[in-house]
Amino acid sequence: MIGHNHHIRLNEKQEIIKVFSDAFEQPIAGDICIKENGARCFQEDWPELSNLIHFPSMCYWFTYVDGHIIKRTQEELNVLPEMIEYQRIQFNNNILQNMKNISIELLPDILDYMAKQAGCPQAIKDKDKAYKDEKKKLK
Repeated sequence: MIGHNHHIRLNEKQEIIKVFSDAFEQPIAGDICIKENGARCFQEDWPELSNLIHFPSMCYWFTYVDGHIIKRTQEELNVLPEMIEYQRIQFNNNILQNMKNISIELLPDILDYMAKQAGCPQAIKDKDKAYKDEKKKLK
């Protein structure tokens, strides 16, 4: 069996963004050989590098520092700008969903109130009645 070299590719922050074997892809300038004469697939020698990205934040788990592959802890990931932005978006999405739920819960009360007002259009009264008729069907 002919051994294969395993390589990593880094981004500007020294995060490992790609791992591959030269059995499937040839390295380009800047790629770093992390193992010579390895298995055909890098996963056989480096199974932990099969999952480079923390989903769904898209932060990279691994960095390459002074010749060493270092896996970040969740605590380290939590302070990365990408993770902070992801958490902010998640927080805002939760707030927006809560606002939507509150609005939806208010609609029957608003419809009922409007239907009881003098001069309310018949279409609104019909919708209010249809809503109440459907609600009665719930078990």
